[in-house]
Amino acid sequence: MDNLLTVLQNNPYPGRGIVMGKTTDGKQAVVVYFIMGRSNNSRNR
Repeated sequence: MDNLLTVLQNNPYPGRGIVMGKTTDGKQAVVVYFIMGRSNNSRNR
C-alpha cells in the first residue's frame, strides 16, 4: 500500500478522498473526507 502523504504530495489535484483508520488497539476510529477545488481561486479560499 502506498503512503498516503506521499500520494497526496505528488498529486497536484487529488480531488476528493475518504480516509478511514483506527488506533493500534482498535478501540477508536476516525473518518476524514476532503475535497479540493480545481481552479486557483477555489484553492485559495
